Amino acid sequence: MTRPDATLAGVTVLVTRPAGQGENLCRAVEAAGGTAVHVPVITIQPLEGEQLERELRQAVSCSGGILFVSRSAVAGALALLGRDAAVFAGKQVYAAGAGTRRALQEQGIDARAGADATRASEALLELPELAAANVAGRDFALLRGEGGRELLAEELQRRGARVHVVELYRRARPEVTPQQMHALWRDTRPDVVVITSATGLYNLAAMTAAEDMPVLLRAGLVVMSERIAAAAAGLGFECKPVIAAVASDAGLLEAVMACTEWKRQ
Repeated sequence: MTRPDATLAGVTVLVTRPAGQGENLCRAVEAAGGTAVHVPVITIQPLEGEQLERELRQAVSCSGGILFVSRSAVAGALALLGRDAAVFAGKQVYAAGAGTRRALQEQGIDARAGADATRASEALLELPELAAANVAGRDFALLRGEGGRELLAEELQRRGARVHVVELYRRARPEVTPQQMHALWRDTRPDVVVITSATGLYNLAAMTAAEDMPVLLRAGLVVMSERIAAAAAGLGFECKPVIAAVASDAGLLEAVMACTEWKRQ
């Protein structure tokens, strides 16, 4: 995952992905000589119950196309289905982003994803098979979390598709003490913050006391998309965020390298 000449010596990187999703990036940062600090800013809470399982099975069975918006949607769906990936056999499966596609492939499910990893949902909608002429009158199951972006559902409906939304998890802000966050910004002082969703960015800001916000806003920022970069600009980050070219741990690591080039000169 790292280049032979790459080094993050002296660089502290704050990884904010949910528990279970940030460990590989932390190991890659440390393999490159940096210090990784993992502070999840989103907690994923899977939704459960027989009614939800019936809703999911019904949506999948009546739909020719299945859209997964995240790795958490993949995990939530398979947990409800008892790991029965055969439910998706014969369906056209789509993934919003390379990470979601890899999660599906790990379960033996082939999926299509858009070409631009920094615009996962938008790029998915650019696939020829999801053009209006090809989706009108068809049924799609959209598997996502509570309160997810409406772009996919609204655009497919505008193109004439019937969209069955199934919400499989909710995102919550982790509980941290002011003392923990104060220590992060005053003692650890990360050089770079890695953010992979706008919700995570807003959660991090909300978890940070007003007196510590200047430290956060002066840090380098690595993000997954233009949308997150725009949100960062709205919050007042001083440095222009570096957008990962590929939505993967390797892509994030390369972006961290680019973000800290000044420190390694």
